[in-house]
Amino acid sequence: MKEKGILLLYLVPTILIGVIVPSITVYYSIHGLNPLMGTIIVVSALIVAAGLGVVQSGLGFAHASGIVGGNEKDDESLRVLRATVRSIADEEDDINTILREIRDVLKGETK
Repeated sequence: MKEKGILLLYLVPTILIGVIVPSITVYYSIHGLNPLMGTIIVVSALIVAAGLGVVQSGLGFAHASGIVGGNEKDDESLRVLRATVRSIADEEDDINTILREIRDVLKGETK
């Protein structure tokens, strides 16, 4: 049910452009708007709505399937992974410092 709601949310602007704009244009064409101008407006609104519908339905499906959008569980896992990498890097710096000290001590003994 959630996926259908997300998809519908993405498609609302498309539905509005594809239905409301032609409806208002036909109404005004009946009441005095030039029919040629009304036809141009209706056709262009339908073309824009079709293009927008393709893009937004793709975005809606991607968001509903989890490809796009934040997943809180994945975000938490990513934060834990970053913290782990930072702690490993800190430990590596400590180990490098100790190894340099050992190297300096050994160099001093060999001279």
